[in-house]
Amino acid sequence: MILTPLLALAGCLSPVALDPDSWPEGGCRSEQRPQRGATLATFERHRLLAEDGVELAAGILRPVGRGCWPGVVYVAPGFEPGLPEWDDPASAVIADAGVVIAFYDPRGRGDSGGEEDYGGPRQQDDLAGVIAWLAAREDVDPRRVLVRSRSYGVVHAVGALSRHPSLAPYGLVDIEGPGLLPDDLEKASAFARDTLYDAAEGDAWWAERSPAPMLEHFGGHYRRIQAVEDHQLGSYMGAARVMLEVASRYEPDPVDLNGLTPADSERYESTEESIWPYDMVQELALDGRVKHDDDRALDLLLDMLQPR
Repeated sequence: MILTPLLALAGCLSPVALDPDSWPEGGCRSEQRPQRGATLATFERHRLLAEDGVELAAGILRPVGRGCWPGVVYVAPGFEPGLPEWDDPASAVIADAGVVIAFYDPRGRGDSGGEEDYGGPRQQDDLAGVIAWLAAREDVDPRRVLVRSRSYGVVHAVGALSRHPSLAPYGLVDIEGPGLLPDDLEKASAFARDTLYDAAEGDAWWAERSPAPMLEHFGGHYRRIQAVEDHQLGSYMGAARVMLEVASRYEPDPVDLNGLTPADSERYESTEESIWPYDMVQELALDGRVKHDDDRALDLLLDMLQPR
């Protein structure tokens, strides 16, 4: 890997109004193949205005110079802000490969206004606006836009895509997100359980934040990145299995686990009852643990951005 410097630029323009239900009909077209260390990256700060007037802090990490590139929206894990991820070395690897990355602080976090929504409809709508904003950039090919979420960030991501079907990203990369809430919380950390149970307001509240049922409304490529030792759920593969199962039954586009499909398993065959049996998910999971900056996770993301 070639390490390259990053140039930080401060954005002083008025906030850009977001439209979560727009998708560019045209846009630039590129067949460039992302390749590690192919370019340098520069950072731009932005201010975005949600439909209800809440101002969001955002940023763009992009290759230096003019061009047309694939795009990725980073969705932060847990209850963290997302903008600081622009300065993570893993982000530099992706941008330096020739990719435009959008970062943002969800409302109620970091430098964004508004109140925390724990991945609910307000934060989902904000993310939908960020996805549409990235796709509409002159330097982004809207045919090659991905949403990448980590952990609880998948609640924002799947909610945004299910609530706004006019959005048309190529795919969703889900790094070990939950599947069914509150069920999966029983195996999660005490902090995650306490935070969400304290905020919960009944069955409807949980339904708005349970990714697996909402995933059936997404028609793009779903890629699950999963290790045998989940960062929150330990050896439990139930969240991965249910997400893959729902995606495979409802999505017309590819569904895979770490770039592999049931056809890559020598030991198991899919049945009408289960496309992704639990044992198959265990078999195809990555060894050990996987973090966002794991080379395996980075390669799986770059692979999704190759011209098709």
